[in-house]
Amino acid sequence: MSERVKTTLYFDGYKLGKPQKFFMVIAALTYGFDLMDMAMFGIVTPILQQNYGITNERLATLNFLFFFGSFLGSVCGGIMADKLGRKKAILINICIFSLASLMNALWQPHHLVLLEISRFCTGFGTMAACTVAIAYISEMLPSEKRGKYQSIILGIGTFSIPFIAILASTIATRTSESWRIVLVIGAFMLFLVPFAIYFLQESPRWLISKGRVADAEKVMEKCLGIECDMSEAYKNYQDSVRDYHKISTSAQFKIMFSKQQAKQTLVCIAFAYCLGVGNNMMSAYNQAFLVQIGFPLAIVLLVSAAAAFGQPIGELISSLVSDKGGRTKPIFFYCMGAAVMFVVIGLSSSVYMYGVAQFVKTLFSAGAMALLMTYIPESFPTSVRGAATGYIYGTQKLIIAFVAALLPVWAFGL
Repeated sequence: MSERVKTTLYFDGYKLGKPQKFFMVIAALTYGFDLMDMAMFGIVTPILQQNYGITNERLATLNFLFFFGSFLGSVCGGIMADKLGRKKAILINICIFSLASLMNALWQPHHLVLLEISRFCTGFGTMAACTVAIAYISEMLPSEKRGKYQSIILGIGTFSIPFIAILASTIATRTSESWRIVLVIGAFMLFLVPFAIYFLQESPRWLISKGRVADAEKVMEKCLGIECDMSEAYKNYQDSVRDYHKISTSAQFKIMFSKQQAKQTLVCIAFAYCLGVGNNMMSAYNQAFLVQIGFPLAIVLLVSAAAAFGQPIGELISSLVSDKGGRTKPIFFYCMGAAVMFVVIGLSSSVYMYGVAQFVKTLFSAGAMALLMTYIPESFPTSVRGAATGYIYGTQKLIIAFVAALLPVWAFGL
């Protein structure tokens, strides 16, 4: 019988096993379908307004409900991840947003309230799944290459989006009903759930935090191909395990804003808020507003889709620098670059100038987002990692929801 390897560092120092690679695919698709939903709905928005007379005011309601659902999904996703485990939580929410995507595509014009409900559910499911994935990634991949793998995951998940967006822009305008094909894409994640139930592994860190040492050792063996002794990891974490079940919501906030943790928490909040509001408003409204100020629909859709190529390029660049020289400086650089491009977009006098600026902005934003998704969960202890990540992204989405409701008023004086 081979001697078991004692480890307290989990996956650090080891190559990725097949279960971890499969997990990366699931995480990549989760991110990809989240971003794809916003891109696809942005494409069909001006079409729905033209074909069915959806006003800017009603569009604001749809976007508010989507982002409010995202807010609740972020908070609930984090809590679900810490209570149910990372695996169950991500699979439940994948099912929610897949079924909601199907509802989006099947919506009938005389039942607009059903579209409002499905957009709320889509927002909840996508953001809850992404929140779980963020914590999941931080625990299933080696820390020395985590930033690189995070960027690769985002890159894989978003690489196809520009191509799909261009194809969708062409399909969506062919007939009065072809926009449904664009919105049904998100439902295809549902077909992966049976495979994920069997192949996806629970986070060993979460299992240790629950005192399930034997289960954690089995996961480590499946991932690394060696027998692991996690007793020392359990001893190191024993105090946290003993107190884990006693951590209430108020106690989680006390940990997040304790003297030792408060600065890190505030930095995470600042980055998340600054990055999130502008990007999400662009996704929600840019095509509709450009059409309303006189640019041709077909050109707007194609230029916006082409600008999406900045997403995988930004994430690729991020993967090359993510584990060199810390996280905060590159995130700050990317955010400043995106801020400059927002100004250029506002000053654009042609749709083509807008497209170039949008491409560069997307590149900077994607790089910052990839780093931020690694930085935030790394900033918190395991016992509150899922919840803290959910709270930060949740309050970000709450602010975005209210901005989404007010933006048409500011822009068009509704």
